[in-house]
Amino acid sequence: CHEGHCPNIPTTWMMTKARAMNREVKKQCKSQCNEKGIKAQCEKKWLAKENYVLPSVESACFSDGKVKECFGKKKTSAKDDQKKCATDGTKTCKEQAEKCNKKGKTDKTFKDAKGFCDDRKTLCEEQVTENCNKELKAALEDGQAECEKADEKGLEECKDKTLKEEKEQAMGACKKTQGPKCDKKCKETCDTEAMGKCLKNLESKDDEAEMFCKDFWRLLHNSAEIDPATGDPVVFLSSKKQ
Repeated sequence: CHEGHCPNIPTTWMMTKARAMNREVKKQCKSQCNEKGIKAQCEKKWLAKENYVLPSVESACFSDGKVKECFGKKKTSAKDDQKKCATDGTKTCKEQAEKCNKKGKTDKTFKDAKGFCDDRKTLCEEQVTENCNKELKAALEDGQAECEKADEKGLEECKDKTLKEEKEQAMGACKKTQGPKCDKKCKETCDTEAMGKCLKNLESKDDEAEMFCKDFWRLLHNSAEIDPATGDPVVFLSSKKQ
């Protein structure tokens, strides 16, 4: 009843009178919707949003700082190395294919012999492409890490400044939208009438403490009964018959 109808104002949970609940809701909503309360709500919303904003901030700082220029040079060098890797690798594959055809005398033997050499060449070229791309990726990652480390202070300063600006904008927008509707929204999240009906349905005419004591006494009484013929407890006799 409490969590379902009034999760945000737990101070009403121990109340039983509707008038008292409504007074408490009004009091708490007034506290939550003053300048300090709205600021706290907007701070909470920003904290949830910050992790989503951070990647774009880091990307922007990376592009605007010295890192971009440094990484640009590393990237050019890495791509040149990839081209050389691919050219040298393709040349080696071609030479190996020529040796394969020459040693196997594929021009004078059956057709499948040449096909074998061609397949080896294709496989060789695929491996060259894969290895060269791996080397390029590793070079780019290493280059970026090296550039970021060289301008680590600048990146952190940029990130802190940009995040601060983003937060100020988000907080300003939040206060404008949150403020006017705060009191109404707060009261809507605590339906005291529905909570009261829900609690009323849970009420029992029986006294729970009295019911417990009666059940406990009955348990003690039954377990203490003795069969006059045998002297055994009645509970033991019942279990033997079963």
